[in-house]
Parts: sequence; C-alpha cells; structure tokens
Amino acid sequence: MKSLSLFFIKLFSLVVLTQSSPVFAQVECTRIDSLKAILPSQTSEAKVKTHNWLAWCLSKQGADSALFHAEEAIRISSQIGDEDLLFTSYLRKGVVFYRRGDYDNANHNYLQAKEIANRINDTRAKGRVATNLGSLALERGDYLNAKRSYLLAFQSLVEKDQIRNRAITAMNLSMAYRNLRVLDSAFHFANYSLKKLDSLQLNEDQGKIREELGRLWVRRGDLSKAKDFFLNAIHYYQQGNANLSLANGYMELGNLYYRMKNWDSALHYDLLALNLKQVLNTTSNIVELTNNLALLYEVKLKPDSARHFYNLGEQLAKANSDSLGLALIYFNKAVKASDEEAVVLYQNAFSIYERLGSESFLLQKTANLLGNKLRKLNQYEKAFPYDEEARRLEDQAQKSEFRLIELEKDNEIQRTENQLQKAQLNQLRLEQKNTYTTAISAFIVVVLSGLWLLRYRVNQVQLAARDERIEALLQKQELSALSAMVEGQESERKRIAQDLHDRLGSMLAMVKLHFTTVNKSLAELQDQARERYEEANALLDQACDEVRKVAHDMVSGVLVDFGLVAALKKMAESITKSGELRVDVMAYGMTERIDRPFEITLYRIVQELTGNVLKHAKANELTVQLIKKDNNLNITVEDDGTGFELSSLRGKEGMGLRNLEERVKSLNGDFSIDSSPGNGTHINMNIPL
Repeated sequence: MKSLSLFFIKLFSLVVLTQSSPVFAQVECTRIDSLKAILPSQTSEAKVKTHNWLAWCLSKQGADSALFHAEEAIRISSQIGDEDLLFTSYLRKGVVFYRRGDYDNANHNYLQAKEIANRINDTRAKGRVATNLGSLALERGDYLNAKRSYLLAFQSLVEKDQIRNRAITAMNLSMAYRNLRVLDSAFHFANYSLKKLDSLQLNEDQGKIREELGRLWVRRGDLSKAKDFFLNAIHYYQQGNANLSLANGYMELGNLYYRMKNWDSALHYDLLALNLKQVLNTTSNIVELTNNLALLYEVKLKPDSARHFYNLGEQLAKANSDSLGLALIYFNKAVKASDEEAVVLYQNAFSIYERLGSESFLLQKTANLLGNKLRKLNQYEKAFPYDEEARRLEDQAQKSEFRLIELEKDNEIQRTENQLQKAQLNQLRLEQKNTYTTAISAFIVVVLSGLWLLRYRVNQVQLAARDERIEALLQKQELSALSAMVEGQESERKRIAQDLHDRLGSMLAMVKLHFTTVNKSLAELQDQARERYEEANALLDQACDEVRKVAHDMVSGVLVDFGLVAALKKMAESITKSGELRVDVMAYGMTERIDRPFEITLYRIVQELTGNVLKHAKANELTVQLIKKDNNLNITVEDDGTGFELSSLRGKEGMGLRNLEERVKSLNGDFSIDSSPGNGTHINMNIPL
C-alpha cells in the first residue's frame, strides 16, 4: 500500500518534471575573458554586440554580471540610435531574466523588443521575439499563448535560410500542442522537426527531438515506443558528446521506468544522471533529480538514503533560488513527516505554488492534504480556508473536465449520425441536380420560344398585344431560372458556365447570323414591323453579351485560379487592411490543390466564420490554420474575442454555427467548438479528403 501511495506521489511530481523546457538554438561560448579585455578599445557598435554576446553566455553560467552586460548594450545602442541593435539588446536582457526565473521582467523586455520589431517592420525580428515569448509562455504553463507565438515564429522563418531554427521552433510547437493535449498536431510538428534535424546531422538536436517524441508516446500511453525513442536520444547525445543533454536523457529514462514500476532500472538511470551532473559541476534539474532519488529510496524502504536526498535537494533548491523544486521537496517530505512537521511543509509548498501561479492541480492537491493534517490536529479553524480552496479548485477542475467530456460526447454523437445524414444529403443533392437540369432545360426552351416569337412578330404585326404578354412571361421565367441557378450548389457552376458558353452561346450566334441575313430584306417590311425587328435585334445582342458575362463570372476569381489557401490569404489581407481585425492564415502541407468543390465549400465556411468574428466577437486577432496530413485536412479558426458560453448555442441559430456544423458534416467531417466568456473562441474541423 505504501508503495502504491508513493507511485502516485511520483506521478504528481512528474506533472512538474515533464512539462519540457523550450529548446533554444545553441551559441558557442568561448573566449569570454579575452573579449572582456578588448571591450574598452572597440567602437560603439562592436561594444553593443560584445556586451550582448557576454550577456548570453554569462547568463548560461548563472553569473550575476550577465545583467550588467545586457544593460550596457541597451544604454550604448540607445545612445547611437541603432534600433536593430537596441532590439537585440532588449531581447538579450529578457533572456537573462528568463534564465534567472524572473518571468515578469523577462516578459517586460520581450515586449519592448516586440515594439521595436513592429516599428522597424522586420519580419525576422518579429519571428525572434515571437520565439522568446513562446518559450516564456511554455515555461509558465500558458500553452495556448505558447502555441500562438511559436506559430507566428514558425511562419516568419524562411526554411531555406533557417532550417535549424525552423526545426527547433517546430519542436517547441510540439511541446505546446502536447501540453494542450492536441496530440495529432504535436506529432505533426515533431515529425517535421525530426526530418529536418536528421538532414542536418546535428547529434544533440537529433537527440532532443527523439526525447520529445518519447514524451509524446508517454502521453499517448505507449511506453514501449517511448522507451525506444529515449534510448535512441541517449545514443545521439553520446555521439555528439552532449553530456548535459545526456544526463537529462538519463533522467527521462528514470522517470519512464518509474511509471513502469521498474524501480531498479529507474534507480540505475537516475544515479547515472546524478554522477554525470556532478562531473559536469552543473545544477541544471538537480533538485528534481534528488527528489526522484529520494522517492525511489522510499519505495525500496531505505529511509536514511531518502532523507539524505531530500535534504540535499532542499539545500540545492535554496542555493539556486529554485522555488518550484523547493516546493516539490517540501511536498514529498511531508508525506513521511509527523503531522506537525507535515503542516509546516505543506504550508511552505502551498505558499510557493500560489505565488508562482502554478497549475490548479498542484494547489488543489496541496490544499487538500494540508486541510486533512490540520483537522487531524484538531485545528479546524485553520483547516477551513484550505478545505474551501481545495473544493473551489476541484470544482473548477471538474467543470473543465465536464466541458471536455461534453465536447467528446458531441463529437461521438456527430460520428453516429454521419451515416444517416450522409444518406439525407445525397438525396438532397440528387433533388438539387434535378432542379438544375430542369432549370437549364426551361431556360433553353424559353430562349427558343422567344426566338420563334420574335420571328412571328416580324411576320404578324397585328398580334402586338399578345407579343407584350409573351415578353412579360419570358422575363418572369428567365428570372426564375436564374434564381434557381444562383441558389444551386457552386459545384455545378462550372458545368453550367461551359454549357452557356459552348452550346447556348453558339446557338445565339447562329441566330444573330440569320438576323443579319434578314436585315437585307428590311426595306420590304412595313414601318411598324421594322421598328419591332430592330428592338428584337438589340435584345438579342444584349442576350449574347449577358451569356458571356455569366459564363465568365461563374468560373473566375482567386479561388478558381489559385486555390483555397490563396483565396483565404487574399480575404485575410483585405480584412486586415480595413483595420477592423487582424487575420493570419497559416497553411502546412498544402502543397497540392484539393478538389474544387471541396475548396469552394471550405472557403465559404471559413468566410462565414470570419464574418461571425467581425460581427460578434469584438476580437483583435483571428488565426486560420490549415494542416494537411495524408488524406486528412485539419482547419482551426481561433480568435481572441469575448467568447461565449457553449450552452447558449442550444436552440439558438444567432451566429449560424449549427448551420456551419451541418455543412462540415456533409463533407463527412468533424466540427467542434471550444469557447468561454473572456477567452475567445477556438473552432476545430477535421475533414477527410
């Protein structure tokens, strides 16, 4: 029973340990002392670059002087008025604070850099700052904003010039999607990164992407595949002499074996990691590692060894200002402590989690255990606030879980109804097709009848009154036929246009030729007949022009000529220029065009969703993302607007979302909505091609 309890404690610990820090492109840090020596003799521009380089490298070593060099770079670049250098300097200062764990100051400096990038309108600079903001959001557990920032960075990086940076950004995107539990997108970007990094043959990077794929397979529940990727990552780290990454790879294997309850293998790899970190004289992830070892020794019933590693971890956490690691040590030490000691330890852990804004699960679990201990000591008044907080956090978690269950239930209902709806839609299409055929036939009959009537008018002047009634009927029938065509599916438009141009157009041209022949005999006609003939001839010319226009309008435009992505980007550009809303369109894997009927239908769906955002959402930004993989197309439409309660959609057609859902179902696709007040709206569509 004790072993089982410790197993769940370890899994709780892994919530913190497996979030995965973002990966940065590496910079070689050598000749620090020699560069410091030549600083006084350098020009102002060279000084800024050297200060920034020193700030980067010294921050990796945890040196306090890193901040001094970052501030000097900002001061000098401001003096000489070089905005490019000033941008890099603010970015570098943000990195210094980021590595110190001071995320508020890091964010402040990143935003200063972003302001400069927007001012100088430098796409590459915007991509750099988006990458850093994404890494900050990922570290804070704000995975939605991490994903948004990384997508912008990924889009701004030109693959042929920045293959490695693009691959690293794709790896970070995988981490963000993994933590958002969108595993298909996480695997998509991870596999993209794997392919690119393998082409570059950079051993450490090749190891890191395999480590990420291992974490993805853990999340998917296939621990055997996860183990293969972790072992493969270790191989690449060894090949590249990447010892720090190798030590962290040993930790990942230790965590995996703990999940598999293979305590001996877990202990073996954790000790390998500890020995290597001691050789490297590094404190990176050392607190988490000592916590793992303490838990393992508790499972193996060696309390003295467990106590040793807890105490060591506490000392290291305090020495390195590792608040999150310290809270983890306090939490796990409390499990085996006396009730009085446990209360103090849980209170310390709770205070840290609350201050850092940690995940609600961490706060709820700690508050719950703390309340239990206080009640056990008959301190009911002190226990009450923690009990209330635990209940509040638990309710919040249940609501989130219920929302996910409801969405999944809706998806299941949609899949169950697909077959019936498909049959109904096929019947509807057949009826529409018959309507189109009838409309075209009616149109041809009307035109032929009209021609016969025109000839009859030339020969029978005395029937003018009857001619007027027939002309009115003709116009009414023409309008009816055109209305039927406009309401028809757009997939029929090209065929109708071709028929109008090749068949009816040719017929009208032939009629015109006959009228020209008749023109030679006009002198013999009575004056009234001549006047009606000329009117008919003018109407015939107008009909020819209209047929050509209709045929052209039906098949022209960006959508037909260049495809879905080009049409959406054109729409996005037009809306963004209006100043009402910024629209970004991102496409991955869309190297080939899909069937035109699909393109038209999907364009109309996205167009209508965009219209909903403009009318209702009060949003500043809208992102449309298309990902094509194998025979599946994923489309997400996401805004940062006011959002709404999903329950408000029931029985309501205000924004037409139910209608759009039916249109997606007609393509055998899935349609889901995620929204809440104040958090924008995320719409996801998966459509088989």
